[in-house]
Amino acid sequence: MNTALLTAATEGVSGVNVTQFLQFGLLGVVFLCVVLRKYIVPEWSLRQLEDQRDAELKAKDEQIASLRADKAELKESLDQLQDLTRTEIIPALVRANQLQSAYVAELPAGRGPGA
Repeated sequence: MNTALLTAATEGVSGVNVTQFLQFGLLGVVFLCVVLRKYIVPEWSLRQLEDQRDAELKAKDEQIASLRADKAELKESLDQLQDLTRTEIIPALVRANQLQSAYVAELPAGRGPGA
């Protein structure tokens, strides 16, 4: 009766019939711990987790390097745009204002555009 309760309790939690391992005694309990990866973790599991962690760190490092390259590229583009604005756009706007002023001054007094 106790084994039925133990089996019912453990099947819902781990899905493994513990009573099959209880007949082997302490060796069965150790084997169950290794299989379920509880309390005793095999070395290959640790290596697997370490490999996963290394792969994740490598992916994050690549992402960081990519973001830094993008940031440098954006800074360079911003510098080029600011240089273009200083050297060409602002002088062109100033010249356009001067030409507009000269055009308005050339118009006969009292006759503006559209009059």
